[in-house]
Amino acid sequence: MRLLSRVAAALIGLMPLSNLEASEKITLPLAPGITRADIYVEPFDGDARGTLVLCPGCNGNGQDLVDNPKWLNYAKNERLNLVGLSFASGDDAQDHGYFKVSSGSGQMLLDGLKQAFGETQTPLLIYGFSRGAQFTYSFTKWKPDRVIAWCAYSATEWEVPEKSPNEPKGIIACGDEDETNYSFSMLQFLKGRSMGEPWTWVSLAHTGHQWSPLLEDFIRAYFTSVLTNPLNKGLWLDVDTKKPLEPDDLKEHPTLAAWLPDENAARAWEEVHQP
Repeated sequence: MRLLSRVAAALIGLMPLSNLEASEKITLPLAPGITRADIYVEPFDGDARGTLVLCPGCNGNGQDLVDNPKWLNYAKNERLNLVGLSFASGDDAQDHGYFKVSSGSGQMLLDGLKQAFGETQTPLLIYGFSRGAQFTYSFTKWKPDRVIAWCAYSATEWEVPEKSPNEPKGIIACGDEDETNYSFSMLQFLKGRSMGEPWTWVSLAHTGHQWSPLLEDFIRAYFTSVLTNPLNKGLWLDVDTKKPLEPDDLKEHPTLAAWLPDENAARAWEEVHQP
């Protein structure tokens, strides 16, 4: 039996990553200011139509997210590769921590995706919380052509938005009891909308700096809509009244508008967003 176990283990080690059933850890070379650089991958068994990257809070381990049954089932049903970010930086790495792609973390992720899924890459969906949200926006700003949709929830810091011709659809979310993060997140949304970015604002009622299952239900509905109809013009709703906006109102008051990909996502947004 011991010989059989060793043979089986050797065979598993020779199998391509895409044929493995359990999530696998890929360890990447470190850069200054980064003390851990791992990703956990759960490849879709077939032709994936996208890759979903989940980014936990400060120095968090993405394996917990990849192993979450809701995200696993979602990825399977939507034909997505699933990836959990597991990067870390020391307390003294504020200016070059992994949450800023200028640290090299963005290229690390791209290298890991290439190692996991090969040269041909699918569109990226990225969702991050706290420092993971900061990484999410930093990566999206750096490589907007690689990302089809993103959500940054309760980011602790924001990079200044810049207009891009390939700007992906994005969600900025925060709990209304998350102290200064709420004001900073709302300000980031207003800055982006003043530039015409296709962004959505989500205000979570009675919520502090914590994960939100209700928000994640909306994120999944939003991501599905964008992935299924990437060229859909969508619709614009007032962030306060939640009512549809006429073109003239949108043009006159762009910062009061939230973009939704379709009616299904709009209904989910109306449930979770509490201005």
